[in-house]
Amino acid sequence: MQLSKVAEELCLSGSRRLHLALAVTICAILAVTLFPSGGEKDEPMLRCLVCGERGVADVILNVLLFMPFGAALSLAGVRLRRICLDAAVLSAVIELAQLFIPGRDSSLSDVLSNTTGATAGCLVVWQAPRVIRLQGLFATLGALAAAALTVLVTAGTGLLLRPAFPASVYYGQWTPNLEHLEWYGGRVLEAQLGSIALPPRRLANSEAARQLLVEGAPLSVRATAGPEVSRLASLVSIADDRQREIALLGLERQALVFRYRTRSTAWRLDQPDLRVPDALAPVAPGDTFAVALWREPTGTCLALNGARTCRLGFTAGRGWAIVLYPESLAPWLMRLLDVGWVAGVLIPVGFCAHRRPALWAGGSLLAGLGLAPALTGLLSTPAGDWVGGLVGVLVGIKLRALVSRRSAIANGFPLRSRPDAGGRDRPRAWRGPPPHSAQSPRGPTALLRDPCSRGAARGEQPGRPPG
Repeated sequence: MQLSKVAEELCLSGSRRLHLALAVTICAILAVTLFPSGGEKDEPMLRCLVCGERGVADVILNVLLFMPFGAALSLAGVRLRRICLDAAVLSAVIELAQLFIPGRDSSLSDVLSNTTGATAGCLVVWQAPRVIRLQGLFATLGALAAAALTVLVTAGTGLLLRPAFPASVYYGQWTPNLEHLEWYGGRVLEAQLGSIALPPRRLANSEAARQLLVEGAPLSVRATAGPEVSRLASLVSIADDRQREIALLGLERQALVFRYRTRSTAWRLDQPDLRVPDALAPVAPGDTFAVALWREPTGTCLALNGARTCRLGFTAGRGWAIVLYPESLAPWLMRLLDVGWVAGVLIPVGFCAHRRPALWAGGSLLAGLGLAPALTGLLSTPAGDWVGGLVGVLVGIKLRALVSRRSAIANGFPLRSRPDAGGRDRPRAWRGPPPHSAQSPRGPTALLRDPCSRGAARGEQPGRPPG
């Protein structure tokens, strides 16, 4: 098949896909940023770059949110300076609109991080052809770096979700009425942490309480049930003299919820919790119930009126919750996000696997989902996450083939072809001549532009990359 015919096919199909992808990214951004959150509205934050208790998580989320937008614009042939300008304008319009949306907060940091995300997405598109053309030792190092990234993400998740109880003055709280939580109308009769009582006031020995929390000592509560709450409410909690939440045993609808201060909180990231759905289904308002929870080597255990649920904890797929943890998500949706997170982490492994992708995929899966969780205190990886990791590797391999094909078209190289079921030639991914061939004036830095915008349909040689 001639190059011009291949380019013409890409003009008809690739351009539509790029425009559709760009429309989807914009709609996703608007849906995420302009939907009312229902929380309290704060004053616009113009004097800080990392604002609030979850400031680092917000910055990371804003960067990730605009990366597909920048990548889609780059694939459509938009120059880097225009991408930065478009991202800044879109972000500024969103921040202006958030001034009038309930629960949304405007911030100068959001504009900067969104623009950074779009720039990062553009740079990823620029570097993709360079990665697939690495050869020899450099290709091996690239694949090794992708595998190491998988292990680092999983290990970082385990380390960040470990308990981190500060040495300070602790206070016990019984059904407190806190601004960010719903108030529970039940009544606590008794609370105990290990061998010491947990009264609703300053604890007599805060250091002893902290040590018991570190050891995973049992937290026992006996209470009278109140009306069902629609949002998270605290039954018994521990806070310190700096108003930091140390541990919380709460309720949300019919679920029992337990969360504790982790290293991610200290790093100004988000804080996921442990839940037992429908645990309070047998308990009616006015009934007396007893709750106990403690930590074992295989995870946290929770017992309600003698009914025990164990192996509660975090897995490698729960890394997304460090960046954004909406408490109202259904359990099945959280599990789906776990699988999607693992798949996303493993995509670079498939993309960078120049040779023997099965070997790199197997090693990365075993190290990232098998070894790293065991060494960092995470629960063993469930079967769904393993499947997600395998899907991520396959997606990376497919993306590598797609990038190779588009890079060949952009540089004017002939594609290899093979006959399809109808006997017609069908182009395959280009394996190509050496990166610095005379046929390629741009070498390994060929950009994945829309062929229509670069004159590929007319057989023209592309110009210099946009900057």
